[in-house]
Amino acid sequence: MILVYTGDGKGKTEAAFGLALRAIGAGLKVAVVQFIKNEDWFSGEREAIKKFNIPIDIYVMGAGFSWEAPKGFPSHKRAVEEAWEKSKDLMNSEADLIICDEINVAMSLNMLPVDEVVEFIKNKREEKHICLTGRNAPQEIIKMADYVTDFVEIKHPFKKGLKAIKGIDF
Repeated sequence: MILVYTGDGKGKTEAAFGLALRAIGAGLKVAVVQFIKNEDWFSGEREAIKKFNIPIDIYVMGAGFSWEAPKGFPSHKRAVEEAWEKSKDLMNSEADLIICDEINVAMSLNMLPVDEVVEFIKNKREEKHICLTGRNAPQEIIKMADYVTDFVEIKHPFKKGLKAIKGIDF
């Protein structure tokens, strides 16, 4: 199964972690690779997984959010390439579900070639499931996916100048 969570609305990563919990509950092995997020950013999901000793392997490999990137994104591109190599390795591991968090962002910023991701996914083992999250999912990815959810922002407190709330937004 190929799942895509995309769009401008909030909740793509949270939905992917919900999918991960459901998979764990069903006896599947799950791995998450975070392409953009880094260890400097607090993550309620990662903290809960640690706190409750939930058997999800999480690889936080990003260099941070793109608006913080130095000109040209060189460190971000390297981090994305390493995250992609880890994701490909995981497809040959015991993991049944691999979540590539924010990979769509990496592709939309040309840090990861879309055609390479498409070709790899086309040739994945049938019993493996992959979930690709992030804004601006490429049409090639959407076309090949089995499930696609487009998160649409209708209203967000950031528009009123409110800051992100720990436990709600992150």
